[in-house]
Amino acid sequence: MRPLMAQSRRRNGAQTCVSANRIYVQSAIHDDFAEKFTDRVRHLSVGDGFDSEVAIGPLIDA
Repeated sequence: MRPLMAQSRRRNGAQTCVSANRIYVQSAIHDDFAEKFTDRVRHLSVGDGFDSEVAIGPLIDA
């Protein structure tokens, strides 16, 4: 699985009109795909967008 696929929906906090809404997966590989996809998403780090170790940060601050 390519890392960008796991991040595509999370890019810009999913606040863009071009964020992926669906990923079609062939039934023969569904279970393997779901396991790998879940693992990739689980390891995305959320936090301060200025931190180089963070993959997903807020769009604005309050």
